[in-house]
Amino acid sequence: RANIGQKDLAEVLIKFPPPREQRQIASALEPWVRAIKTVEALIANARTQKQALMQQLLSGKRRLPGFSEPWAWADFADVFGRVKTKNAEGNTNVLTISAQHGLISQVEYFNKSVASDDVRGYTLLQRGDFAYNKSYSDGYPMGAIKPLDRYDSGIVSSLYICFRLTGRGFDHDFFRHYFEAGLFNR
Repeated sequence: RANIGQKDLAEVLIKFPPPREQRQIASALEPWVRAIKTVEALIANARTQKQALMQQLLSGKRRLPGFSEPWAWADFADVFGRVKTKNAEGNTNVLTISAQHGLISQVEYFNKSVASDDVRGYTLLQRGDFAYNKSYSDGYPMGAIKPLDRYDSGIVSSLYICFRLTGRGFDHDFFRHYFEAGLFNR
């Protein structure tokens, strides 16, 4: 129920063992609680370190050993081409951008589709294409850019700006990390 009040709670039956067994159960679970907290702290630390390393490596401020050739500059349009292909094939894998999960099926994410009934005007993406959602999302002040890597194809609302690498010596994973690091946020 959406609205549970004090009266409702007062009528709920709770099954519990004798006090000594309650303490033993709580003691048996406590090491797992501590282990989970430790792992969560390690993961948070690893994310912070990864973010710092990404900022340095992907901006060229820090170079990997053996590399000293200057980085090139190129217009976005020279690196990426716009994807405007409409969903003429009847693809029903409607995607949304999640900050945590990237491009993900609406059915998987929301447990339902929130798309229009007619999705022929949606943009058809192929594995490796990128989509940009201009809306603010936690950790993405300028919106999120995510690649399609979970499915072979899918469709997104025409509100998303979609693009793919032109294929001229550009590495997909480099740009996936580049966008994830927030370097495009300027």
